[in-house]
Amino acid sequence: MGESRNSTSQQRPDGAEWEHVRDAAHRLGLNTGHLRRRCGDELEANGLAKKMRSSKGQVSWYVHRSWRGPWGEFPPAPERDPILLRIEIHTSGRVVIDPIRQDQAH
Repeated sequence: MGESRNSTSQQRPDGAEWEHVRDAAHRLGLNTGHLRRRCGDELEANGLAKKMRSSKGQVSWYVHRSWRGPWGEFPPAPERDPILLRIEIHTSGRVVIDPIRQDQAH
């Protein structure tokens, strides 16, 4: 199945995938207006945003799909033992989460 005809994601000839600023904001959990301003302020200068004409002839910002938001990639977690949790979900909707110490896990 291909993308729907109404999709605002575009595949460019150079292989880079771009998505409309509105779709990128939704994917990243950002406000569309804030992301639109960032496009003009910094993302365009770094090659991560550009204005393109849609199939309807409107010029809009498009964000490169490689941009992972203002936080970037999360740093790797430090090496440590995993944390085990005991989770109880009661019929009343109450949830209890307790850590389990390593010596109790076996």
